[in-house]
Amino acid sequence: MPVPEDKLLRILEAARLAPSGSNRQPGNFVVVKDSKNTPELAKAAMEQTWMAEAPGDYCCCSHHA
Repeated sequence: MPVPEDKLLRILEAARLAPSGSNRQPGNFVVVKDSKNTPELAKAAMEQTWMAEAPGDYCCCSHHA
């Protein structure tokens, strides 16, 4: 069942405001709603093939400067 848009936005905002080391906020959030993109996401996530079968994927990416 899809997450309602208003709840998804609240979840993403809470995640964005969550503490991080030295308040560097190194994360990016990607919401994949179209299942045609999940095989590419699964491959990018180190071949986690179960992701390609999920009804929706929510991905948090962290990066270092």
